[in-house]
Amino acid sequence: MPAGPFGYFDFLAGHLKLLVLVPLTVGALALLVALAWPKSYVSTTLLLIPSEVMNSNQVAAIMRADPILRAMDPSTDPEISAGRVAARVGRDGMVRVEVSGDTPQEAQQAAKALIEAWIRSTAPGEVEKADLIARRDRAVTDFKNVQAGMEAVTRAMASREAVSTEAMVRMATLSEAADRIFTIVQVTSRRLEGMPRDVIRQAPSLPAKPRQPHFALVAVAGAVIALFALLLALLLRHRYRSLTAAAKGPHGPAQGGAF
Repeated sequence: MPAGPFGYFDFLAGHLKLLVLVPLTVGALALLVALAWPKSYVSTTLLLIPSEVMNSNQVAAIMRADPILRAMDPSTDPEISAGRVAARVGRDGMVRVEVSGDTPQEAQQAAKALIEAWIRSTAPGEVEKADLIARRDRAVTDFKNVQAGMEAVTRAMASREAVSTEAMVRMATLSEAADRIFTIVQVTSRRLEGMPRDVIRQAPSLPAKPRQPHFALVAVAGAVIALFALLLALLLRHRYRSLTAAAKGPHGPAQGGAF
């Protein structure tokens, strides 16, 4: 058997036919499997989540939570259902939710069930609801007090010929406080209602065509994997035989004697 760094190349050259035929065969088989693979349809939903209500990445993660998946398909284990659902945040900030099914109708119905389950999950529980109501009521009271203060400052400014700097600063401060408190009222009110349906910018679609795998990529990947596996097996075999031959020496194994 050839030795040295070029021994491997000589050895592989002697198996050139094997290195060509095996990857081609595996690639062809991978292509046939891809062609025979059952068709899958994907329904797509687009969501635009207000940043003050919920984080978009959080929404994408919730879509694969066990309670949501169970509501989508109660008869299937959530770990299996998770393989049908994909959710990610796009560059436009929208959450793209994709649900697969064996038929277009199945994919669309599953997507509808998933989105409905998610919307229901955003409604607050009893404890959180009570806390939100109390927070909103406090904010409403604060807003009324700020409005009363602004009206008082306005009347004081109207009764004077010249408006003082102090009055203008006071009005600006009250105006900023009113805006901040009004935002709190809006956010808590939305949270009490759960996620509004207007976040759904594209309802679950009815797919017209099945999702097709990249046949060329499947065939090439199969061939490349087979080639590397075959190369590794041949090189290990060559290395093993070289080491065995070196251990035996030119005259075979040693026969007894002292070291």
